Amino acid sequence: MKKHLLLFLFLLLCRVVTAEISTETNNKAYYAEKEAIAFINQGKYEEAIAKYTEVIELVSYNSVIYYNRAWCYEQLQQYDAAIADLEKAVRHKENYSEAHLKLAELYYSKGDKEKALSHFAKMDGERERPQNSLFLEALVLYKKEAFNEALALFKQCAELDIASALSNAHIGIIYFEHHMYDQAAEYLRKATILKSFNDGSNVYLMLGWSESMLKQYKRAILHLNRYINSGPPDAKAYYHRGMSQLRIRDFTYKMEPLEDFKKALELEPEMLEGAYGIACFYVVSKQYKAAKTLLDSLIKLDASIPEFQVELGKALAGLKCPDLAHEAFKAAKHLNPRMADPYLEAGILFLHQYQPEQALQELETALRLAPDDLLVTLYHARAIITQGRAKEAKQTLERLLSMSYEECPVYYKNLAHYFLGMMLLEQGKDEAGREHMEEANFRLAEAGLYYGDWWLKQGDLRNALRIYTGSLYGCLFENLELECRVGEVYLKQKKYWDARYAYEKATKIDPELAEAHLGLGLSYTGIKQYTEAMEAFNKAIELDRNLSEAHFQRALLHLKLKNHDEAVSDLEAAASLGHQGALKRLKKL
Repeated sequence: MKKHLLLFLFLLLCRVVTAEISTETNNKAYYAEKEAIAFINQGKYEEAIAKYTEVIELVSYNSVIYYNRAWCYEQLQQYDAAIADLEKAVRHKENYSEAHLKLAELYYSKGDKEKALSHFAKMDGERERPQNSLFLEALVLYKKEAFNEALALFKQCAELDIASALSNAHIGIIYFEHHMYDQAAEYLRKATILKSFNDGSNVYLMLGWSESMLKQYKRAILHLNRYINSGPPDAKAYYHRGMSQLRIRDFTYKMEPLEDFKKALELEPEMLEGAYGIACFYVVSKQYKAAKTLLDSLIKLDASIPEFQVELGKALAGLKCPDLAHEAFKAAKHLNPRMADPYLEAGILFLHQYQPEQALQELETALRLAPDDLLVTLYHARAIITQGRAKEAKQTLERLLSMSYEECPVYYKNLAHYFLGMMLLEQGKDEAGREHMEEANFRLAEAGLYYGDWWLKQGDLRNALRIYTGSLYGCLFENLELECRVGEVYLKQKKYWDARYAYEKATKIDPELAEAHLGLGLSYTGIKQYTEAMEAFNKAIELDRNLSEAHFQRALLHLKLKNHDEAVSDLEAAASLGHQGALKRLKKL
């Protein structure tokens, strides 16, 4: 019994020691592999090979490591060494399709068609056919950058069901490399349906990138997620995912786009797109000054990119500089007359300026250039409403609302509800209009402002406040106008503490908005904090000396504090600016 116990303890100790050795070995292999990947990213293939050799000495059965080292050998044009490693890779993993494909390609380039076809036939999911040499010939042409000839052969392969997934993938890659994103997405989609590529495959990167360029943002995010979660770090992958998340305006994504743009810049510090993405985020989150500063610097670096001018125009529009905004849009049109975005944004700005004819002209051009763009379609519908074409607009907007969320994301559906609601309220169809507005306002600040103002005009403070606060809660980012509206309603209700809270938030969002400081001063007056009220009125006048109401309210506060001369001075200033209340007060003094 005692002997058996000692033997058991000895065996247990051996197992523990073995486990410790195994763990230590795996850790060493893990860190060596990480160093190899870092060297690859720097283009240092010899150093990467040395590190992969260390890994193989520690863990000799890993087929992926042999494949990776073979890839490094191939970059150094050491093809025999690459073949040797690939043969080891497929020995350890017989169904390693990528390794068989690479072996087929290398053997074919050496003129050994028999071995090439043998490895091609072993690829997972690919049938052995006499015509397989056609696919290999296409690969060789592709490597030689004879893209037109390669494209024709790959299309023949796809039609003959030869390596269908890989043939479609290569067709998509060729179109992608020639910036023909529509065709690229079509063939890359076919490839992923026909074969389950590894999530980290470049096929998913290119497919997501293409979908992003085609403004198919939901699909782009899906494919880019698959790549980013499994593939090597790539700045463009983060940039396009961030841009897709930003454009889709989904409540799921708030700060994620900004983090993706920062990650893109971390991977490629000189990447202009990363900084451009951050500028776009600033525009969407209404940080217009920061956006303008960044875009000005980007345009100095490269004035030939029309997208920079478009975002600059949007930032200038947000800063209430419409003339400068239109100049930026004109610059973008000059740089790329076939680009729809500057016409779209100019049209939106003209709508906000109550210039419907000019808006429709711009949006007609945008629609001609991008007939499938949902945002263009939506704003074109809004423009034709202003021209009395309500029935036509209604059909368009209802068609968009009938689409699936995959085809028409929530943000676009909210815009459709908003424009329909506006049209119906303008037509006096209040019940139907309110129904659409109730759908739109919670996620769309513009709808919240319009609908809240509509209730305010009806004299319904309770519903106005409900809409403003609900819209604030549902919006992705802080909204200065909504905060001021909430403060305005609370002042009307004499809820001065609540008003103070709203205006304090407004002054934090934009410390230079005189109207917000005026509202804060009125709130402090209501709660009888006169020192703070005076400071707020002073700040409002400092920011805008032509704000007559600020002079008038400061005059009333001076009268309350028995500061007669100061009160008269402010009343005279307010009266000179046309304030009727100030004129009446002066006559009584």
